Amino acid sequence: MVQDLTPCEIFNFIKNDFLGAWNSIAANPDPAIGRGNFMFGREAMSLLEFVALLYKSDNTPKALRDFSNELYKIEPKYFTRLPMPCAGGFGKWAILETTIAIRDIINP
Repeated sequence: MVQDLTPCEIFNFIKNDFLGAWNSIAANPDPAIGRGNFMFGREAMSLLEFVALLYKSDNTPKALRDFSNELYKIEPKYFTRLPMPCAGGFGKWAILETTIAIRDIINP
């Protein structure tokens, strides 16, 4: 069992799993197979949760703010305010609240 992985090692595992699955599916010409949409959605949530938690551990808001600004440029809907607080009530950490809410939907 692997223990005490660094954030860099965790990121590389997530990234390499995504790339390996993506390349395998993309290389398969069979139109009858699933294309991994749900699987890739879950993998993207894993990466987003990892990044949000990693940046939350930073005592300065710069890293999270920079990441959030870049993510907002890609998809502003990620920053939609939820109608009520999530468990944990992160307040100013809207991206983390949204991530946790989506994670809870995907992993009941």
